[in-house]
Amino acid sequence: MSKGDKTEKDGLVAVEVVLSRKGQGERVKTQIVHAKNFDGTAVIWVHPDGIKSVWRDGKLVPAAQAVVDKGAGILAVEPFRTGDAANDRPNVKVASLAYAGYFYGYNRALVAERVHDILTAVAFVKASIRRRRSISSLREGRPVGGPGARPVPRHRRTHGGRSQWLPFRAGQGLR
Repeated sequence: MSKGDKTEKDGLVAVEVVLSRKGQGERVKTQIVHAKNFDGTAVIWVHPDGIKSVWRDGKLVPAAQAVVDKGAGILAVEPFRTGDAANDRPNVKVASLAYAGYFYGYNRALVAERVHDILTAVAFVKASIRRRRSISSLREGRPVGGPGARPVPRHRRTHGGRSQWLPFRAGQGLR
């Protein structure tokens, strides 16, 4: 984890944080937003527009403001190729490869990259809960959906060795 700019304005604290996992090369851009009355509750904010979906004209969007008004903090996550990086595309032309399996076999699918980034954020929050550190003593919360929220697929391995996708339903909690 590396911390970036810390901004305090109108009773809100916003900190840019870059998360990663040991031994992995990826970096996940996040932003922590909370008010002075922060009670340790955390909401992980994932949106196709990334971190900028939390802000409009320098102020929190109404859904984010409602979360902060209740004393919770927001960890806004910018998963792979969302937000500012949405237009970044790989330079590899799959059609020009002798065998497309080299590209698809050695690289994760886009949804897998995004889920990996979201799980990195979840791991950060859980570790902060355990250590009672500065996004400090975050309490586990349930996922919530705001306007325009869509189901997020959840992957689970079954006993037969086959994998299946399960829809994520609000209120189930993360397992």
